[in-house]
Amino acid sequence: AKKKKTETGSGKKSKKPWKLYELANGPGKLCLAFDIDRGSGDKQDLVTSDLMWLENSDNESFQPGNFGMEESKRIGIDSTPPESRNQLWRFLIVDNLAVSTAKPNQILKRLE
Repeated sequence: AKKKKTETGSGKKSKKPWKLYELANGPGKLCLAFDIDRGSGDKQDLVTSDLMWLENSDNESFQPGNFGMEESKRIGIDSTPPESRNQLWRFLIVDNLAVSTAKPNQILKRLE
């Protein structure tokens, strides 16, 4: 997927074309991909919002029981107190290329 030049919250520009699985491997990229900024995204209740929502999928791969889930510590929050940074508040699909710490080549080899 091609990514147009987009300004991030820090004023930086992204010109790099991203692969589809890279669009969700971090909160900044996800916001760029969906054009979410502080004005449109902050304090949205995802249960009641008309701007953002989650939908069920008909794709067999995403049906309950067809994928593994893991929980881990959040990343990139080393400066927060230990009681916060050590919580398992990060949830991810096992062997999913869109996870920021996944190494795509290793995952693809395991899936072959």
